[in-house]
Amino acid sequence: MLIIAPLSFTEVRDMQWPPVGFSTRWYETVLTSSEWQRRVVASLEIAIGSAVLATTLGLLAALALVRGRFPGKRLVAAVLLSPLVVPSVVIAIGMFF
Repeated sequence: MLIIAPLSFTEVRDMQWPPVGFSTRWYETVLTSSEWQRRVVASLEIAIGSAVLATTLGLLAALALVRGRFPGKRLVAAVLLSPLVVPSVVIAIGMFF
């Protein structure tokens, strides 16, 4: 981000470091293009929908794990927490080798 953000304000068409000149034409192009506006709206709709869905499912899963009594509760908790653990394990194995 420290490199991409300054490059977005350059006035030349190609990426060049250090940035040459200062211009907001790329932002003007995005903000005035109807195609870009439609895509931004679609992206926001998907982002909001997935955030609402993930929050709802996470809340229901948390309530089920805290208050529920059912067989396989520990297995369900392990499966739900595995995305938090797996990246750390993969990084640790990679650093070990």
